[in-house]
Amino acid sequence: MNIEQILPDTEMFSDRVLLTKAFCTYVRPILEYCSPVWSPHFKYLITKIEHVQRYFTKRLKGCWNMPYEHKLITLCLESLKHRRLVTLVYQILHGHYDTELDATFVLSTTLELEVMPINY
Repeated sequence: MNIEQILPDTEMFSDRVLLTKAFCTYVRPILEYCSPVWSPHFKYLITKIEHVQRYFTKRLKGCWNMPYEHKLITLCLESLKHRRLVTLVYQILHGHYDTELDATFVLSTTLELEVMPINY
């Protein structure tokens, strides 16, 4: 039994804003839990994780024929891969990540992130 069979076909369940908020509240935290620890680096694993959000956005009313990137812009969402990267960079820059990579990231005067080469 899938979600379409459980939920009645009403206007409440076709509201993109409501469903997007529910997805961000209940599903995305599960996908992002401890993401810096387990963050996939193989393309097929990244695709599997991202598929959950692709599946959700594909079923929203009015988003069926849009490319995935346009759906994300329309719904004010970011890809899960991008969110994992932002979380990791934030933790490194704010000292929450125990690593020597802190010297790798430097904030420029224009508040843009610059990646410095690692010297071994």
